[in-house]
Amino acid sequence: LADAAHEMRTPLAVIMASSSQALSRPRSTEEYVRSLSEIRSAAERAATGVNEMLDLVRFESGQTMPRVGPLRLDLLAEEIAAAVRADDTEIVAEPSDPVAVAADMALLRQAVENVVRNAARRAPRVELLTRIDRHDGVIEVVDDGPGFDPAVLPRVFERYQRGDRRGEAGIRLAVVRAIAVAHGGSVSAGNNPGGVGATVSIRIPLARS
Repeated sequence: LADAAHEMRTPLAVIMASSSQALSRPRSTEEYVRSLSEIRSAAERAATGVNEMLDLVRFESGQTMPRVGPLRLDLLAEEIAAAVRADDTEIVAEPSDPVAVAADMALLRQAVENVVRNAARRAPRVELLTRIDRHDGVIEVVDDGPGFDPAVLPRVFERYQRGDRRGEAGIRLAVVRAIAVAHGGSVSAGNNPGGVGATVSIRIPLARS
């Protein structure tokens, strides 16, 4: 609760400051629009944090269980790469052979999007790679950003951990881990060889033939 309250303080402070400034005296239309834009942005950030907390609680309490069916992981990667937009970041899905996993499409899409958006905040290029490794389908999100802080890398999937100065301290990656575990899979993260960028890998059991 202390971590959650701390995370909510910043957007709420922006809302209070922007609204108070707008109400302090008559202003031009442009100034009102600017204040409302700041308030909306802060409210969206607070809403995202609340929704992520609720998602994690549902997973950890067993209230949300995957509705598993065959899912083409390679096609999901292509769809997400085409759908996610981030300023100054190129997001691409590399061509792949078919990779069919047993997964809940909505939940797995949420997990992969969380990783992609987290990477896009700190890197000019993000690649999605899919492959088969024994009994698992693997989707890797590879970026060319600064990589994770080695000191926090072992704990990057814990709630309210910040992977580097450009990332957010939240629970987005904790939700990713919860979704992967709920599917009987796993997630891992590491810095790329050569000191450029990082890779987050999600492993999901293959669909039965």
